[in-house]
Amino acid sequence: MARVELVKVARRFGRTAAIEDISFKVPDGQFWVLVGPSGCGKSTILRAIAGLDPVSEGTVYIGDRSVNRVPARQRDVAMVFQNYALYPHMSVAENLSFGLRMRRVAEPAEIARRVDAVARSLDIAHLLERKPRQLSGGQQQRVALGRAIVRQPQVFLLDEPLSNLDAQLRDETRTELKRLHARIGITTLYVTHDQIEAMTLADSIVVLDRGRIQQIGTPQAVYDRPANRAIATFLGSPPMNLLPATYGDGRFRIGDQTLAAGTLAREIELRTGKSYDLGIRPECLSLFPPEGGEFAVLQAVADAVEPLGRETLVNATLPGTDCTLNCFIPGLWMGDRGTRLVLHLPLNRAYLFDAATSERLYPRGEIVH
Repeated sequence: MARVELVKVARRFGRTAAIEDISFKVPDGQFWVLVGPSGCGKSTILRAIAGLDPVSEGTVYIGDRSVNRVPARQRDVAMVFQNYALYPHMSVAENLSFGLRMRRVAEPAEIARRVDAVARSLDIAHLLERKPRQLSGGQQQRVALGRAIVRQPQVFLLDEPLSNLDAQLRDETRTELKRLHARIGITTLYVTHDQIEAMTLADSIVVLDRGRIQQIGTPQAVYDRPANRAIATFLGSPPMNLLPATYGDGRFRIGDQTLAAGTLAREIELRTGKSYDLGIRPECLSLFPPEGGEFAVLQAVADAVEPLGRETLVNATLPGTDCTLNCFIPGLWMGDRGTRLVLHLPLNRAYLFDAATSERLYPRGEIVH
């Protein structure tokens, strides 16, 4: 096992920068997730660490060694791709052992022992004689993971390994991955565009956008203190509601409605006539006034209703505006499209972003790096 560190790494194609000024350090044995929209540079970072792409600038360290000039095969990392990349003419056992056999790093008996141990841990021991075409998608993904694990590398690099699986199998495999990492403890970098995977798997999240790091922190810290508007609307399912608001006389105006600014006006300096984005997580809105503390009231009209069992997801519009918002309502709620809603927002659960810069103004607090 080893730490992974990137120092001011860039990868450029002509005048186009795929990634720029990427710096972070993954401690030995931790599970870090790179997350962001498509094209933000996640996979490029992984390929730079693996040695599949050279860096244009900066330094990549694995352990205490700079690996910029070290070929991919000598970096002692194992990478799992989205498309599994199994050898179709080989059995599961042969796929699992291929890397060890080619590198000749162990005797045949030791290779067989490792393959058997990994196969049992991934519940594929009964499939060792089958070919990839005889396996389901989930089984093929386990074989791909097993082929990386059996090598016992210093670092795992996982590039959207679950994206080809159906929803239920993806959830099950995600849980298996978390248990597996807890057991073997190898330093892992995992790329995904799925924020749920990022939140549930990571020790720390690196949020990327347009080739640059936006924020680094624990999943809960990034969720509770998003550095800017882009992160706020990326993490969360559904994402945070953002309502354009103008401040004046201790209140925010949103279309035809005004909301008391309360604690926000006391905590930060708000300028009369200035535009802000008021952020509200869907789970923070309620049909009932909260017990204790200040709250604001929003009038809305249900536009789409999605029953989820224990709760109902309602997409609502704000009269007189183009704004929509999502909120969760108890599952026994009997409303329908067109139902008028009176929603209560605890002001200590609100967010405020500068409309011009997108930076978070409230709540205050340091960003975890």
